[in-house]
Amino acid sequence: MPRKADRREQLHAAATRIIYQQGVGNLTLATVSEASGVPMGSLYYYFKTRDDVVAAVVDRLDQQMRDQITAFDERRDPASALRAFADMVLGSAAMLTSYGCPIGTLVAQLCKEQGPQGRKVGRVLDRMAIWAAGQFEALGLQPDAAERAGRALLIRLEGAAMMAHATGDQSYVTDTMTDIQRELDAYASPSKGQAQ
Repeated sequence: MPRKADRREQLHAAATRIIYQQGVGNLTLATVSEASGVPMGSLYYYFKTRDDVVAAVVDRLDQQMRDQITAFDERRDPASALRAFADMVLGSAAMLTSYGCPIGTLVAQLCKEQGPQGRKVGRVLDRMAIWAAGQFEALGLQPDAAERAGRALLIRLEGAAMMAHATGDQSYVTDTMTDIQRELDAYASPSKGQAQ
């Protein structure tokens, strides 16, 4: 018999897949039950409503991104941390082309409902921009310039993911990431001035 934590993760993973690949509109307790292989009777132990499932998916994405930031920060070098972030996106280029950005997709769907989950998932992207700004500041940019650079990084990534998904052209992601990596190399260069 699966442990409760394992079954909860199984349900969260199934719900996340449904929302990401099929959209929030296709998420029901029945579709989660079917996708996870967990009987409806057991599913009610974990989730009472569809809104409970959506909240759990948002919390899961938020925690995954927090964990990822922690892993990036363990590099202790801002250029390396930003590069790891860019590499993560580049490694997801095929998935981004097929389905778009998991967080951006959820933002687009949930913010239309004007509910708390839309604002909460939006803060996940904002947190990433703030984290990136901190890395740029550590590379020598002045605080205002670092904030703009952090925001611009997220805007470029989300825009590339959206265009790749909309057109089916993965080069929107790969070309954007190649440009970003080249820029990060320039920031990390010892000859780079600190008067940004």
